Amino acid sequence: GLADDDRTTGSMTWLRWTGLAVALGALALGREATPPRALWLWDPIPLLDDARAGAAFFDFCERQRVGVVWAQIHTSTPGGSRRLDRPSDWQRFLADAHRRGMKVHALDGDPHFALREQHLVPLSIVEAVVAYNATADPGARFDGIHFDNEPYVLLQWRVPRLREQILAAYLDLNAQAAAIARRG
Repeated sequence: GLADDDRTTGSMTWLRWTGLAVALGALALGREATPPRALWLWDPIPLLDDARAGAAFFDFCERQRVGVVWAQIHTSTPGGSRRLDRPSDWQRFLADAHRRGMKVHALDGDPHFALREQHLVPLSIVEAVVAYNATADPGARFDGIHFDNEPYVLLQWRVPRLREQILAAYLDLNAQAAAIARRG
């Protein structure tokens, strides 16, 4: 009996101290331990056109604790090489975001990008963002690239054999995109 009571008392003491340590750790971490929210920005053009609208957007993000913005980009292929549209406007926008402690990822995507025959398009978009970052000041660079491809909306997705092919191609696309981004 006595040995069992000692073990129980010892276990209860250990559990109390563990509970107290967890509670104190949570209090010490406080609000900073909560990860920032992320926000999709599908139409950044009004914010690129008007610095006051951009400031209002960033004020909103600060109030809502948004720390990451996934901003839709547009690219074009003048002279055959894909480039980010409006680079000087993006420099201002990104510098404003970074001054406020926010990160901005270039956003694009299309379900068809997952298909192997379409991979050149998203890979050229990654290359365009990398090229932009290479010429921009450090405080005016994209912090990442986010693709919203959603291949499950393709009709081929409904056929298990084709779904497997799409998934294999999609994984290959992601590996290639990551390799390009790392090199940049």
